[in-house]
Amino acid sequence: MSIAASHPGPLLGRAAEVGLLVSLLDGIGTGGGALVLHGEPGIGKSRLLSIAAELARERGFAVLSTTGVQSEAHLAFAGLHQLLRPLRLHSAGLPAGQRAVLDAAFGLSEERAPERFQIAMAVLDLLGEVATEAPLLILAEDAQWLDRPTTDVLAFVARRLQSDPIVLLAAVREGYPSLLVDAGRRPRPGCSCWSPRTATTSASATSSTRPVWWPGHCWDLSCSSRPPMPRSLISTSTASTSATR
Repeated sequence: MSIAASHPGPLLGRAAEVGLLVSLLDGIGTGGGALVLHGEPGIGKSRLLSIAAELARERGFAVLSTTGVQSEAHLAFAGLHQLLRPLRLHSAGLPAGQRAVLDAAFGLSEERAPERFQIAMAVLDLLGEVATEAPLLILAEDAQWLDRPTTDVLAFVARRLQSDPIVLLAAVREGYPSLLVDAGRRPRPGCSCWSPRTATTSASATSSTRPVWWPGHCWDLSCSSRPPMPRSLISTSTASTSATR
């Protein structure tokens, strides 16, 4: 399903997940965050992204999206190009050096692609500039098939959203390696889906999922353990959160 597609009727059994999406969006005034939705095919990841897009537009957010495609996974920055293509006019407002960095990354100049850190910084500054006009929701569908340079940039951005009105949501299919899921896991007490890896910040996370990182959670939608979701998750959320599909 396309991220932009309308969802047919209510999504049954995902009230906690939808509640977290609402809290992330409604809490944008206190800072941004990131959430990864992780799970097997057909469990509801795409529907949740679609619902998030609709909720965000109702709240005046701008929405950008990219979708991983296996046939483009070998093309460096293909996913990032799809994400940023609607911002062509905004990029003209960047400093000349950062415009040159993005042009080189996308093959629009004769220059060699610069260091990935420079590209990630230029992307973060561009998104931050866009978010001064309206809060921003970034969606990454089928992120397990995004090219690695795009995934690196998204992970860099996701760790730095606490001071910007930006929410990043990514959906990752179970069974595929992804930096967005593996960058760090943090167990939630009482959840059988915890990874043995831990992160520095404790998570009082919510819902039926496997928390991860940023310093939020990777939500594994396959997990049957569903403790109630504390709204304090968002009030402390300079956080990023990751939910699994």
